[in-house]
Amino acid sequence: MGTPNLGCMLPFIACFLSVLSIILQLVALPSNYWAIVHPSNDSEAKAENGNYGIWTRYIRHIPRTGDQFPSNFRLPPYSVSAGVMAIIHVLVQLAFLVAAGIRCIQVSKDDPQLLISANILGVVKLVLSILAISFSLLVIIFITVNENQSYKYKVYKGPAFWIQTAVMSSNVLLAFVCSLEDIEHAELESIKNIQECPSETEVTEQYSNPSFTP
Repeated sequence: MGTPNLGCMLPFIACFLSVLSIILQLVALPSNYWAIVHPSNDSEAKAENGNYGIWTRYIRHIPRTGDQFPSNFRLPPYSVSAGVMAIIHVLVQLAFLVAAGIRCIQVSKDDPQLLISANILGVVKLVLSILAISFSLLVIIFITVNENQSYKYKVYKGPAFWIQTAVMSSNVLLAFVCSLEDIEHAELESIKNIQECPSETEVTEQYSNPSFTP
């Protein structure tokens, strides 16, 4: 009894994780706090600190006596690529949400062949969840490549970066749920096939046991 119940819940859990991943990505993507910038201890630019997002940087000059040092801090060289990967990730999740929605309707109506085969949907969802992991991971990689490119500044991870790690974690969990859903569906299909073909079992038993009397 526990297996069918778990199998029925998994598509809805996958939908929830997909929506959560989209929301978190849309929160992180426009944020200007992917990293916090502070001058290093041996830097002359002690009057500057700031933060940056994927496309923008904000370096604040703190008034002080003496000369002001110009800001030479640049965004990570692949920050734009990180933004593109984040946008692609959202599109992949939207495609996943469509497939997951169809699967939820199939489960609700107890019709695994509604609109498209549940087996095909399972493969599509698993592939899309793996792609979601890949793109969310690329965002993290691209935004951190050469982040400490200037010796005058120290870069610390901002809130948006940790939100992005939560995005990737939810995607890993999503792929696990999709894999578990495929396994549960395959087991249910095998049980259903055995129940629909009892005559094959009887014929096998009859040939293996000559004294068998139906």
